[in-house]
Amino acid sequence: MERKRITILLVQNSAPPTVREKQQLESYGYRVLQVQGNEKILHTLAESSEPVHLILIDMDSFSEAQGIELAEHLVSSLSLPLIWISSHVEKDFVAKTKHIEAYGFVDKQSGIAVLDAAIQVALKLFHAKQKEMRIEQELLDRNQKLQKLLESLPYPGWLIDRDKTIVSQNKKAEELFHSQSGKLCWAAIHDGKWLKPAQYGEYKETGACPPNAACRFCRAAEALENQKPVTDIVEMDRHFYKVWWIPISRDLFLDFVEDVTDLKRAELRLASIIEGTQTATWEWNVQSGETIINERWAEMVGYTLDELSPTSIDTWNNFLHPEDRDKSEHALEKHFSGELPYYEAEVRLRHKNGSWVWILDRGKVTEWTSDGKPLIMMGTHQDITYLKNISEKLQKELLVKETLLREVHHRVKNNLATLETLLSFQAEGTDNPEVRQGLQNAIARTASMQTLYEKLLVTDNYSEISVKNYLEDLADSILSVFVLPHYITIEIEIADFLLNSKKIVPLGLIFNELLTNVLKYAFAGFEKGKISINMEKQEAAAILRIKDTGIGIDEQILKNGSAGFGLTIVKMLAEELKGTFTIKVDRGTESILRFPI
Repeated sequence: MERKRITILLVQNSAPPTVREKQQLESYGYRVLQVQGNEKILHTLAESSEPVHLILIDMDSFSEAQGIELAEHLVSSLSLPLIWISSHVEKDFVAKTKHIEAYGFVDKQSGIAVLDAAIQVALKLFHAKQKEMRIEQELLDRNQKLQKLLESLPYPGWLIDRDKTIVSQNKKAEELFHSQSGKLCWAAIHDGKWLKPAQYGEYKETGACPPNAACRFCRAAEALENQKPVTDIVEMDRHFYKVWWIPISRDLFLDFVEDVTDLKRAELRLASIIEGTQTATWEWNVQSGETIINERWAEMVGYTLDELSPTSIDTWNNFLHPEDRDKSEHALEKHFSGELPYYEAEVRLRHKNGSWVWILDRGKVTEWTSDGKPLIMMGTHQDITYLKNISEKLQKELLVKETLLREVHHRVKNNLATLETLLSFQAEGTDNPEVRQGLQNAIARTASMQTLYEKLLVTDNYSEISVKNYLEDLADSILSVFVLPHYITIEIEIADFLLNSKKIVPLGLIFNELLTNVLKYAFAGFEKGKISINMEKQEAAAILRIKDTGIGIDEQILKNGSAGFGLTIVKMLAEELKGTFTIKVDRGTESILRFPI
């Protein structure tokens, strides 16, 4: 700093004050404010238009006690450098002033040159100290902010310097790891506790971590060197922690750990499942084409992962069977558009030995771009070659059995036709009305069974039959046996649903008995009449209603339970269906069959 810009406060106690020191200093370019005693010092400082940079106290103008008291007052009140000037330089006198923070003690006899040099040194020392104090305050402020940051973390955290010394830690770190500030030898954790250098024994000399210790600084240097965050997973005391090293400066980094035990165990379970089920996995960046596969993926096509590396979507395309490409792309498009919640396709991949391996390929987009395009997709491969071979074998065996079953049905139908013909000849050859009637009933029941087998022969499903088609054809067959008078009308309304073949047989026999009875007995002596046939499905039940407007069944017969052979058969068949059979008499007869389906 130039002398002309330096203002010095010269404190004396003489009246009037001497002017020699003032004149000498001003001759060197200093600006000097001269005050008498300490009463005017603060006032003079307040009135000065220029800031004061240094204080000179002329001890010769004070008594020893006054001068020391004044210096103590100025040092505690003002943040300015202070220099003593005196002609008393005895050892005892100087010793009495050592407790006062001064920046020099100048003998008046030394001259202005020495005083000027002392002033320059005092100002430099003062400015250096002020800078040091500012740095210390800045460091204090920074540390306070960093400590607040540490305490705000939801995880145990530390501030650690380049020398691997813990500068500070939060309460969570103290509670969980019992860590303490201070030097750590490679900051290893052992049995849930921080180890000090003295605890390492033989490892202290080599700097190596002790057995079962998790070195937490092996990668910290990398974080400081590259000024980029570094993460790692460490295991300690049967827990997994994700460790973060975040550089704050060139010599300080923030270290904190997150307990990821549940997540890590879930990952290990998933890895065990994948390994145990021999499932191949893949991850595909849809936009870049980059693809990551596991070792099992490569094994399924006869390679090692190293042989296929580097992998991309082209790796998949090169193995894919040409005939399966469209199938796979179509399934992908449906998933990408949101039409399907996931991608699934059965495709063939070429094995290293030249054969084709059947793969069940499944996947799902797990991440999308900001504009809605698929970004990351993950999935699995399952080798289903064995299942495909078994399925193909079963299909061939099923085809053989279906052919055999169809032949059996054909022969049964022919046998029933032969039986119907024989019964018809027998009926025509007898004069006994009761025998003829019994034979006609047998013919009708045989016709019902023959109609069922005709349906079985024209369907591809032998376990279920269309109720509508079966009952309508059966009705036509029954009506062809009994010539319907012109004055009798018939309405048929049958719902279209499938019924198990085990239930369709008793249903057909019941239908045959009820409709035959109506045609034989309901309209004797009537000039007109109507028959209504209705079959409907209500939730888990089927309901058959056959109603006529004829003479009605004798209610006394129903009360006495003396129904004929036909109704007895109907009731037995209804029980076989686990259903109920009821008859209502009101201007005719209504028969109702209800059974579960």
